[in-house]
Amino acid sequence: GVEAEFEDAVDSALFAQLMDENARPAQILEVVSDHVKRKRIRAIVAGLVERASSLKPLILVFEDVHWIDSTSRSHLEALLRSVDRHPALFLLTTRPVDAPALVDGELQLSPLNNSDAKKLLADFSHDYALNRDCIDTLIERAGGNPFFLEELALLVIDGDDPATAMPDTVQAVIEVRISALDSSLRSVLYAVAVIGPPVRAALVAQLLGRSENSLLADLEHLVSQGFLRSDADGFSFRHMLLQSAAYEMIVPADREQMHRRTAEILESASEPVAPEVLAWHLEGAGEFRRAQEFWKRASNGALSRSAGKEAISFARRGLDLIDGDDAQSSKSELGLQLALATAMMSQRGYAAEAVGTAYRRAHQLCAAGGSPRDRWRSLVGLWVHTWVAGRLQDSLGHGRELLAFAEQVGDPTLLTQAHGSLGAVLMHAGAFDSARSHLDAGAAAIPNDTPETIAAQNAAVNCLAYAGWVHGLQGDKAGLENFLRASEAQCEAIENPFATAIHLALFCDAFMCAGDVPRTRDYAVRAAALSREQNFPFWLGTGLVMEGWALAQEGDHDAALEAIDAGLQIFRATGARVQMANWYGVQAEAYLLAQRPEEGLVSLASALECAERTGDIWYLPRIHSVAAELHGFVGDGESAERHRTLAADLVRDHHLTPVFLMQPGAARKA
Repeated sequence: GVEAEFEDAVDSALFAQLMDENARPAQILEVVSDHVKRKRIRAIVAGLVERASSLKPLILVFEDVHWIDSTSRSHLEALLRSVDRHPALFLLTTRPVDAPALVDGELQLSPLNNSDAKKLLADFSHDYALNRDCIDTLIERAGGNPFFLEELALLVIDGDDPATAMPDTVQAVIEVRISALDSSLRSVLYAVAVIGPPVRAALVAQLLGRSENSLLADLEHLVSQGFLRSDADGFSFRHMLLQSAAYEMIVPADREQMHRRTAEILESASEPVAPEVLAWHLEGAGEFRRAQEFWKRASNGALSRSAGKEAISFARRGLDLIDGDDAQSSKSELGLQLALATAMMSQRGYAAEAVGTAYRRAHQLCAAGGSPRDRWRSLVGLWVHTWVAGRLQDSLGHGRELLAFAEQVGDPTLLTQAHGSLGAVLMHAGAFDSARSHLDAGAAAIPNDTPETIAAQNAAVNCLAYAGWVHGLQGDKAGLENFLRASEAQCEAIENPFATAIHLALFCDAFMCAGDVPRTRDYAVRAAALSREQNFPFWLGTGLVMEGWALAQEGDHDAALEAIDAGLQIFRATGARVQMANWYGVQAEAYLLAQRPEEGLVSLASALECAERTGDIWYLPRIHSVAAELHGFVGDGESAERHRTLAADLVRDHHLTPVFLMQPGAARKA
């Protein structure tokens, strides 16, 4: 009875969509990121529960949470955390599962004892007289399983003699009970099993070609016999095992025809239908190509709801139906591979090999007839994957393809993304002058008005941040500040935590290269806090390492090394290989300032090995500078001089700021 009123238009639109998942999303939500949507939806639900419980104590019951989907589980976990101090009791029922419990307090239910079993039978069959011998037989056969006991009791109530041999499993009992129904009732039960719960009587009537009034009596009879239950949403099975058994008992040819007819009815209905529902029926009808299209829509729809695991499942379901190599099959597979790649990237990180596999396959399929948009998506995906995975030469090739494509199309947003992508890779590869040229061109292509999409905003912020970074590396403080302001303006144009995380994390590096310790720490702390809240591991790792660098410069060595180690662990867990050379270099520097040179030399070796393996060498001048100090600290003057010369040569050849080098004697001063 709590009214939902929202002053904010985004919250109002999200609440409307929450109440009707089939409703067309409001236009205002098109520029709201998935992360913001997820955060606001959780706040809306928590607010409703808080308001309801403020009127009177609230009890919320969630049954069979072992069947809960991953997205609903994450929302329920957030709700449980958010209303901890309110007068609300959450009661969850579940079978034993491997997943961690959602709540702290658990009550393990033992099998029913004789007394409880007799009470259940009395309550369940109060209209029927079961003699003592019958009750004892049922209790012994059920073995303490309440659902099995209920099904056995219903079997006896239907007329079976408990003295005869009774089925040994729940499945067998259910099949006996369904077989005993007359053909009219069985057909109704089969229809409900095929349509899937909950179902309206009108849809069952359409499927069976009967009047709704005549059907209602049969549905109510099935409720009275313990097969179905009825509520405001329609009719559903009393237990999922009942539905499973009924579905499996339908002759395959009849089942296929029922799925086909159900799909036809749903497609012609005036109300929208979830694409995964139509995909399920079309697949059951053997119409695999049409099912593939709806599984793709279902995957994209799930991703728009931030339901990444469901998005992966739906895409794979569609891919499993691909069985040809003709043009239509290739087109279907392309859409599904792109959906899968995007979903996998959201769940497993940019560098996951499965992400690269999906994007590579999509890129191959584009060559056989993909649209320009599909080609662009596959190229961007491949660029991101190879860049984060530290395969810079591959990434450089994809970046050049992106630029050629963008120049052919002439779209400013695409030009920004292409120049920004290419410039980022060139910077990491140590080609600073070329990187600066591309990043400046990408920044110049950004329209002055508000970005049209989240993707355009992310691309603009990434390009501006890298441009500021390179200008800072080369000593152009004015350029760094100009790009910083431009990036801030882009972040403020649309509420998008991911763009803000990019901005904060990348400018940490820019400030570090310029020797600005206070701003490095400030931006690093903010980047880590935002990324921890929004679950952005890539940017969280960046923020923690950069915070550690600043702490090391300030002399807080224990806190510095702790932050750097935490950032490295998080970064490694993402599968990323890019940036690892400089992160180990930062760790080596922190050990140097803490006057722990032996540990610093171990980190130094890792930094140089990562740089050589990946070609991610932008940080090499600083690494060699730190190496010179470390070797000097342990008395190896020859190695120290060699590294000092290498560092100075790199700074000179690439027009870098001298601030980028460690000051001689830094460790001894610390």
